[in-house]
Amino acid sequence: MISAPSNIWSIPAGAPFLKTLARAVLGGGFPAPDLPAPGPAELSAYTILVPTRRAARELAAAFLNVSDGAALLLPRIQPLGDVDEEELSLSSAGFEGAAALEFPAAISHLRRQLILARLLLDWAQANREVEFSAALLAHPSQAVEVAADLGRLVDQLETEEIDLDQLAHLVSENFAAYWLDVLKVLDVVRRQLPAELAKRGMIGPAQRRNHLLNAEAARLSALRPETPYIAAGSTGSIPATANLLKAISRLPKGAVVLPGLDMALDEESWQELDPQHPQYGLHELLEGLGVDRQHVQVLGECSSASQARGHLLSETMRPSETTNLWPTTLPKLQPELSMALEGLTVVRAPGRREEALCIALKMREAAETPERTAALVTPDRNLGRRVSAHLKRWNLNVDDSAGIPLSRTVPGTFLDLIMSAVESGFSAPSLVALCAHRLARFGLARGAAARAARKLELAVLRGVAPGSLSALPGALERRRKEVGKKPHWFPHLARWDDGDWAAAGMAARMVPPPFEHLINITAAGQPMRLQVAAETIVQTAEAIAADESGDCSALWTGEAGEQLSQFFSSLLEAGEDSPLLAPADLRRVIMGLMAQPVVRPRYGTHPRLQILGLLEARMTDHDVVILGGLNEKTWPAQTQSDAWLNRPMRADLGLASPERRMGLSAHDFVQAACAAGPVYLTFSDKHEGAPAVPSRWLLRLAAILEALNGPDSEEAGRGVLASALGLDQVEHTAPAERPAPAPALELRPKRLSITEIETWLRDPYAIYARHILKLEPLEDLGLAPGPRERGMLFHEIFEQFSTKWAGALPDDIAGELERIGRDCFVQWENYPDVAAFWWPRFLRVAEAAVNYERRLCQDVRAVHVETSGKLTIPLSGAGEFTLTGRADRIDILDDGTARLIDYKTGAPPGITEALTGKSPQLLLEAVMLAEGAFEGVPAAQASALLYLQLSGGEPAIEPRLLDPARAKPKIDASVLQVCNTVYTRLQRHITRYSADAGYPYLPRVLPKYEARDMAYDHLSRYREWSSYTGEGEDSL
Repeated sequence: MISAPSNIWSIPAGAPFLKTLARAVLGGGFPAPDLPAPGPAELSAYTILVPTRRAARELAAAFLNVSDGAALLLPRIQPLGDVDEEELSLSSAGFEGAAALEFPAAISHLRRQLILARLLLDWAQANREVEFSAALLAHPSQAVEVAADLGRLVDQLETEEIDLDQLAHLVSENFAAYWLDVLKVLDVVRRQLPAELAKRGMIGPAQRRNHLLNAEAARLSALRPETPYIAAGSTGSIPATANLLKAISRLPKGAVVLPGLDMALDEESWQELDPQHPQYGLHELLEGLGVDRQHVQVLGECSSASQARGHLLSETMRPSETTNLWPTTLPKLQPELSMALEGLTVVRAPGRREEALCIALKMREAAETPERTAALVTPDRNLGRRVSAHLKRWNLNVDDSAGIPLSRTVPGTFLDLIMSAVESGFSAPSLVALCAHRLARFGLARGAAARAARKLELAVLRGVAPGSLSALPGALERRRKEVGKKPHWFPHLARWDDGDWAAAGMAARMVPPPFEHLINITAAGQPMRLQVAAETIVQTAEAIAADESGDCSALWTGEAGEQLSQFFSSLLEAGEDSPLLAPADLRRVIMGLMAQPVVRPRYGTHPRLQILGLLEARMTDHDVVILGGLNEKTWPAQTQSDAWLNRPMRADLGLASPERRMGLSAHDFVQAACAAGPVYLTFSDKHEGAPAVPSRWLLRLAAILEALNGPDSEEAGRGVLASALGLDQVEHTAPAERPAPAPALELRPKRLSITEIETWLRDPYAIYARHILKLEPLEDLGLAPGPRERGMLFHEIFEQFSTKWAGALPDDIAGELERIGRDCFVQWENYPDVAAFWWPRFLRVAEAAVNYERRLCQDVRAVHVETSGKLTIPLSGAGEFTLTGRADRIDILDDGTARLIDYKTGAPPGITEALTGKSPQLLLEAVMLAEGAFEGVPAAQASALLYLQLSGGEPAIEPRLLDPARAKPKIDASVLQVCNTVYTRLQRHITRYSADAGYPYLPRVLPKYEARDMAYDHLSRYREWSSYTGEGEDSL
């Protein structure tokens, strides 16, 4: 051990690390006592190594800040790449000299992952008896995911300079069967991965980084340069880094600057440190350097408050083996306790949402203070995203160091939607989502593409969508014919002009072509390499993103576009090494790979607010520091056994225990918590709906404060929580009242169909929304053919039959119906359920129709089918009201009267319901017929009103004659009288709405099914007011 002052320095926790380092360099006497203060040009002779690229940028800014902006040549600042295994930053910048030329190139993580996936599948194919093999072969895409885990294990081994051949020594009969299978997989990695890399003349990225660091250490040891050489902020957690630090510490003008070495911890505790302790990593580094802690020199100083807080946290983190000293050590904290707690606030929130809101509020407060900086430090990236979202409510766009996974960026989601559309067989939801994406142009200008996509969605993708992509043009043409024939079925489409239909047609024609090649290679179902798939996907994406001039550059521009371009370049290069993957696995694999790169904005973020992970926060300095997510399993993270190596295996190999990571995160916690400015420690009682436990460090701190009779650590935080919750708090909420819109008389509809009359009676608000507000309820996307479509289909068949055989019935009624039915069912050939369920039911209806048709036609003089009519009703004042309708079938009988028939595939209205005017369709058709309102049909009195239910069940056809004598209670009147009574009530109803400007359109006056949702319930806020008001009003 070195027993004299060494070249090892430490900057105390709480001191601004980089500014302190910059001041020391510019002030002279560092790293060697005889060094004068460097001049503006002499500073460039210094070399300073820092752990990360972010630290390198921050140090350059610190030099400019400390020098007050004076002109100077900055020192040579290089990122060391010293980070933990999970966040490997394999920076070899600055070490690419002659030594770099001696080492093979590093293989990319992506290429190595694909090679490992292929090796795994080859091994599984040859070892089918192993249970793990069956899982891989059943889902080959999992091999790519498993390969990523294996790659991280290889990085750990290479980082610790452990040869892969040592895996062969782990074989032991003492392991469970699972671990024996794992060892078989690891043996594949041991034997075949080095050969694969050697064949390509490459080595692992961690291995190459180690070679470069060791080569630099050897160079420094051999040359012993006289220029200043400083390594700052590293804890030497990587052996190659520790080796380099040792070489630097031996230089005549070398210095190693440690972050936050605890000089106050007693020697007994220093010797008892375990891997979970924040000082464990520095203890191991000093042991490796051969330096006693008392010989480490202190560089700079921190405030008295930070020093006092450091003492408090040092006792909080005391090793459990020496907590017996607390009765002696804790009383020493009493004089400086108030100083230690000054500016320290613990915030306890009910859940992550409230915690994020508290954090966002304090960051907003910092942003409103001139020149004040603030940072959230948290390992919980979801919490960081929540905070970022809350800050956007105040137009604060914050730099989140975690960035955004490429798969979640605009071009990333675009690629995902393309693959999702193909994977789902071009389902309506996937097509709508793709066409609505901002990059989807399909050869049109953005505005024109958006309009065309919206029209296509409304025309054919809402409701029952086409069964395939190629069916879009035909489906659109059929829908236009249906709208012309039955406008009341599609009221929103009935208002379209030629331009609207042309826009929908353009989309129907332009959407399918870009997918042709991708469909061809996936439809065959043959496995393919990622290289082939990537080429085709890129071609498809560029074709869809191309505008009217064929320019698809929008896909590749911006930070995300450039990252996507780099990703696919790497994938095209490495894809030849991938395993063969089935088309069904492509999306999962590619999107999984795309989730690994992250995109960070270069500009546009707030200059004084940041959200940092633990790695990025090291060595940074802010006026306000917020440590978020201080819950067990988050900070510190839960220690978990490796999927590939259990604890005995890791120990045999010489790998660090999982608790080592906990020690690193504890060191990050102490460093950040000792900041000179306000510090907020936040945690939540619940996480993802489950109870959460505060971090063990907070529990220890609270226990120590209680033992010292200190203040409640959470008292100040309650005020922060109250302020945050008050942002969205409403003092009084009045329940919504039942809407009663009463529009001006000139706005009220003067024309309604017979079917809308029933809606008017039951839910007047629906008429107001549809005809006055012009709001049409949208059907869901991509519905399966349902009752409406079945009704339209059966109506069409019987309409064609009745029209063709109006004069005399054919001999083979069932055969003729079946022939017409086959022709009509062709349009549903892409829907197997229609043929499987509807066709058998129709055949039963056709068989049953033989007897019914013969009986119905016995006394019939003429038959009129699908006949439109219009009845003008004069109003008591000026003006008139028009009633329209379309009768399914009108039979003119030999006695001059008529029989009205309405076909129903669903349940028809009850007899009483219809005759009392609640479902007045047939009754009003009878009135229109009596007035001669149907085209081509002479006026006639209705003698029979009949519903025919064509269910195809048992019985296949069920008639329901509207006989007043069968109503409950019995109606003592003829059909004609009942019709006239209902018509009279309708006239009064029309008059009320047409003459009284104050008469409102109330919602849910007479709902047919109380518990069933109605079309405009959401608009009328029915769920809010229905509990406070009564409902109900008489029908006609």
